[in-house]
Amino acid sequence: MAVFSKGDRVEVCSKEEGFWGSYYEATVVSPLHSNTLYKVQYKNLVEEEDQTRPLVEIVSADEVRANNPQGSYSDFLLP
Repeated sequence: MAVFSKGDRVEVCSKEEGFWGSYYEATVVSPLHSNTLYKVQYKNLVEEEDQTRPLVEIVSADEVRANNPQGSYSDFLLP
């Protein structure tokens, strides 16, 4: 399992019904409990009560993966 540090860009897997398996971009705010939990701030999700503020929540390490590197489609084509 990967270990992430404050400021790392990651993707978080949703385990909510109807969204299970969806990944959302986030930034690690802080690792918690020997990297078994992470406090993350989502890039495109907002708080329900104040939709001008990014959603921040604590997630299990098994819900977090490294953010895919940005590249173009042509980077993956065979010569």
